[in-house]
Amino acid sequence: MSMNVSVLFDVLEERLRSLGESQNAPFPLRVIHFLRMVWNICKSFFDNKPAENSISECERIFVPQECTWDCGIACCNMILKWNRVKYTPAFDRHIVSSDQKPLWTIELFCLLKEVGLDVSMYTICEGVNPQHKRLHWYANSSSEYEVAATQERFKQARSNNWKVYEEELSLEMLQSIVTQESSVAVVLVDSHTLHQIESTDYSGHYIVVMDYDDKTDEFTCLNPSRCPGTMFVSSYVLERARCHDGTDQDVLICHRKPAAR
Repeated sequence: MSMNVSVLFDVLEERLRSLGESQNAPFPLRVIHFLRMVWNICKSFFDNKPAENSISECERIFVPQECTWDCGIACCNMILKWNRVKYTPAFDRHIVSSDQKPLWTIELFCLLKEVGLDVSMYTICEGVNPQHKRLHWYANSSSEYEVAATQERFKQARSNNWKVYEEELSLEMLQSIVTQESSVAVVLVDSHTLHQIESTDYSGHYIVVMDYDDKTDEFTCLNPSRCPGTMFVSSYVLERARCHDGTDQDVLICHRKPAAR
């Protein structure tokens, strides 16, 4: 029943948005947003989440982004806290990206590997996808220098035998992985689709996916652009957001180190 309600909200909202500029669209959309909010509040109250990736755990590790470009670094710092790794200057946003540009997924992957974390990367395009040149988001990120630097990071990963898979990670696999208490994921999504904002432009954004509830068919996510950062996202919305043109379906799978005895 609960899963059907979440899917129903998604379908209704998409149908209403398809009305475009219709005068009847704005008010019903506000009603759907209100009902979804009430539903999420009730659901989170009655849900019995696993202890490790519970709401309190989300609150403990949450790190907000400070600028428009540092969501990826904020997610990496959340992964550090989730792994109970002490802060390291290597993850200072001003040191990592002195030119204040968003980092590529492979750069985030290498940062996490360089501090010894158990991480693997999935992408459907190893390197800089030439098709992204037509997207405004990549207008300043496809220079020869950027392309060469990104390729160098992939070479670094290969030379160290780090796990980079040039293949799609299915929704079912993502659901299965984050259901395990010892695994979470950093996922590249289209921000507009995630926040259900009508737009034809791509806007890259990183979030941490903490858990999946098969009863509601929703993921528990940490969104560094929101405060508080915990949000519940249906499989339908997350799948559309992470498979949007521009993401290359990039996912970092992070495993927690066993506790020292």
